[in-house]
Amino acid sequence: MAAMSSSMSSLDSAHSRSRALSRIHAKFPQYAVSVDVRRRPFSFVGDKKGVSKSTQSWHDALLGYVGGDETTRNNAEASMLRLAQKAGTTLDYQVETQWQPVEAQRALLWASRFGLGEEFVNALNVRHFTQRKSAVHRSTILEAAEEASLDVNALVTFLDTDELADVVWKSYGDTIKKHGIHAIPWLYFNNDGPSLTSDGGPYGGGARHEGELHQGSGPVDTFYALFLRLMERETKGEVRWHPSMAHGDDGDGGACML
Repeated sequence: MAAMSSSMSSLDSAHSRSRALSRIHAKFPQYAVSVDVRRRPFSFVGDKKGVSKSTQSWHDALLGYVGGDETTRNNAEASMLRLAQKAGTTLDYQVETQWQPVEAQRALLWASRFGLGEEFVNALNVRHFTQRKSAVHRSTILEAAEEASLDVNALVTFLDTDELADVVWKSYGDTIKKHGIHAIPWLYFNNDGPSLTSDGGPYGGGARHEGELHQGSGPVDTFYALFLRLMERETKGEVRWHPSMAHGDDGDGGACML
């Protein structure tokens, strides 16, 4: 089986997908399964201009996001902590955050040019979410780039320009205004042959029922079941509708993660 593709997800979801894929490989060694990821820059405030570039802790930012209700904020934090622990990681809510981290997302798009986007964002996520090394700071971006075996000097040269800034801002606007995506993680998976190729989702050209949409974080079992459904379609060479596809807009021609 060729690649199944998936668009910016949280650290715990990434761990769950990785472990689910490992389980697939162990149970079905006769199949070669991979996930080809295409990420899209996302901001909860979209492309709104005039948003403060100052930073605040993730803990404080969440309070504003939930309308100032401390109980709701605390419950959300506790829920994410539990999911992260199940995925074998921890979260640090005191990390500095910024609503529109354009430089970090430009760096992600740049890294993707060299086929190292996932390696880069994984290194960045670990630092940001668990080590209190904010993705807002260039030093963290460069540290993650080095771990991902990217050319750090070339990245500095790139970041000193405005290249891809327009792409990031357009994605900020399109994800919310055009595609109706207001929260992440938001993942859309398509089949990518050889027996079946689907092209569903907001960034694809196919019908909305051609792939698998998953919104929010999820445990290993959830992604394992999702991968099994995609494998079933691939091995049978057919598309079969599943209720999980009815939860919102469509996705990307591979795996689209936001």
